[in-house]
Amino acid sequence: MGAPRARWGQDPTQGKALAHIPNDGGKWLSGAVVGVLVGAASVCGTAAPAQAYTKENCRSSAISGNGTDYYRTGNGITSYYSTTITTAAGKWNSTSSPGSLAKVTSGGQIVIERYYYSYQWYALSSWTCSSSGYFTGNRGMALNSRTMDPFASWQDRFLIIHEFGHLMGLGHENGLAACKAVMKSDAHTGTSSCSSTNPPYTNDVDGMNAIY
Repeated sequence: MGAPRARWGQDPTQGKALAHIPNDGGKWLSGAVVGVLVGAASVCGTAAPAQAYTKENCRSSAISGNGTDYYRTGNGITSYYSTTITTAAGKWNSTSSPGSLAKVTSGGQIVIERYYYSYQWYALSSWTCSSSGYFTGNRGMALNSRTMDPFASWQDRFLIIHEFGHLMGLGHENGLAACKAVMKSDAHTGTSSCSSTNPPYTNDVDGMNAIY
């Protein structure tokens, strides 16, 4: 079994962060894993020249069979965030990407929670990858109320679409212009002109189809 990995909407200040990795019971385990986060940061960025997407090199066994990844919400998820999460999942489901996302009240492979963190990142996804390249155990999405609550609704939606992308196997793609990839690390802040667009974009969907 590989080491836990993490991605976030904005790099933590000076690489210092508290990662929250979900265990199989769906609760968050707190621990200072700066080495993991700094290591993750070093691979979050440049796509190969011939493609407009980046892979995380880990995939969902359910989606590999064109099935469904199930998610559940937990601590701190208000009705506003619940609606935004449902909308974000629906945006992926409306594309030609393989597989789908669906909400459940218990179980599921993805746990989404919201807490107040003093750090500058917006959202953080975490997972463990097996030696065979598949997600194992629960995957987690942590939303930072401190940084996300002041955002416009389109920014929150973009962030959650982005984090779902990580949890299905997509990495950061920063080699494209604004509004061309929701997997850009600054897709939600690059320009307000993106607010009227409808991610995931073609480059994001191409990445999913390349993975699966």
